[in-house]
Amino acid sequence: MSASTPSVPLSEDGLACPYSMRAIFNEGFARCRQKRARYQQERLKITQPEPAAAARLGAGVLSITTRYRSDNGTLMAETHHYRRGNRILASGFEDPKLLRVNREYVEPSHGDGEWCADCAEWRPRAEASKHLPG
Repeated sequence: MSASTPSVPLSEDGLACPYSMRAIFNEGFARCRQKRARYQQERLKITQPEPAAAARLGAGVLSITTRYRSDNGTLMAETHHYRRGNRILASGFEDPKLLRVNREYVEPSHGDGEWCADCAEWRPRAEASKHLPG
């Protein structure tokens, strides 16, 4: 994944709107695929989901945490998603839990059921980023 990433509004404590993180991750990943850029993908953890998530998602679901590194080994992102077979559930995309933006690491400032001042701008962009070619 590319180390040059668009600016994301950050709080002083290294938190960012999760929708900005999703948009930046999806857009960067699409650019990497288009350019055939090299990156390293490492599955950190593959487990059964928590009981509440398992009840909601159904049988045969795995909870997967993945790290992405640039070709020089720099950690660029850590993501989470639920998968059944070859299908990513929910949005169909990995959810960044840690993202390198402008040489800093950011984490989500809130959950999906919450809103922040940046959501109005970033939610539509995150949704649009799901449909990028690559």
